[in-house]
Amino acid sequence: MHTPTGSELVWVRYNPRTAMLLLMGLSPEAELAHRRLSDYIWSGAPWPAPDFSIAGQLACVPADRWESVLQELARLGWRTRKGHLFNATVEAIRKEALDALAARKAKSRAANTARWSRRRTPPRTPPGIPQGDPTRTPEYGTVQNRTVQDIAVNPAERLTCSGLPREQAADGEADFLKDLREALGRFSAKKATAELENWGGWWRNRYRENPAKAQRVLAELQGPVLK
Repeated sequence: MHTPTGSELVWVRYNPRTAMLLLMGLSPEAELAHRRLSDYIWSGAPWPAPDFSIAGQLACVPADRWESVLQELARLGWRTRKGHLFNATVEAIRKEALDALAARKAKSRAANTARWSRRRTPPRTPPGIPQGDPTRTPEYGTVQNRTVQDIAVNPAERLTCSGLPREQAADGEADFLKDLREALGRFSAKKATAELENWGGWWRNRYRENPAKAQRVLAELQGPVLK
């Protein structure tokens, strides 16, 4: 007997009207047999043997009715092929669902790869920038009213991946970054520190662009941590 696994299909394309019309005129036993055998195959099981001990019991058909039900199932495309009960339409529906599932997984993997490649830590000193002038680099931007020592003490001051001059500070941004560190620390103190060291300037700029939206994002991060 087939045992369901985590890799089995959880959906297939199903047209209720077509199914209803297809099954009209069948006996209740044949209709139930078709539906149960189809579900059995769509769950990832192999094609069963056509005898009553396998397919008949799967279909919940009385033993004395199995031969006549098989004849009705033949009208729906069920055939014996290489010693197994087979239906080309049921197989096509299963293949369509498997192909769609594979495509969705591939798209998800590609999106994750692209997302994490964009979040690589920017170089501390970009190539081609003189070591003696750390006050203007593509990583830091133009430092205004701040010293290099300030940035070393508070890496969140860094304007990550920006060559634009620093904007005016927004009210409450220091508290926002402090609350952000605490919220991220609930998941991992190490990753919270790395996030602010590498992307603190990005968070700061998003707060300056739209404080209300930044606070909403922070509120989501401050939600309950699932154990």
